[in-house]
Amino acid sequence: MGSRDDKIIMLSYKLARQLKDLGFPQKGKGEKMAEVWGDEEGITKEVDIYIPTLEEVIDELGDDFENLVRVTDIQNKKKVVWWQAYMTEKAFSKIGISCVRDCCGYECGDIPLDAVVRLYIILKQPHENI
Repeated sequence: MGSRDDKIIMLSYKLARQLKDLGFPQKGKGEKMAEVWGDEEGITKEVDIYIPTLEEVIDELGDDFENLVRVTDIQNKKKVVWWQAYMTEKAFSKIGISCVRDCCGYECGDIPLDAVVRLYIILKQPHENI
């Protein structure tokens, strides 16, 4: 999690669910998020989704992770900050795609965890003619 303007910012449920679906470990130092809904019979169901720490995602990426960069830009007189998580050249060629995000081999996010999770997802998902 991170904070910006006193608001709590954390990984989205959608990204956390993608991690789970790709087999990311669901235990560790991170936090749990629950998806709760009711079915047509009125039965409430709940699914726990694990929100890993930044360190856990980097550890799972291992040698495929190269670095994390904070980017600051001025757009319309307002400071804009985002993060870029880079894969290694070996990882770039290993996934068998000709170009990742303009051939730079990185993924972006509003917080460091978001960028690294997006990188994990692109590296771990099945790659068929991307």
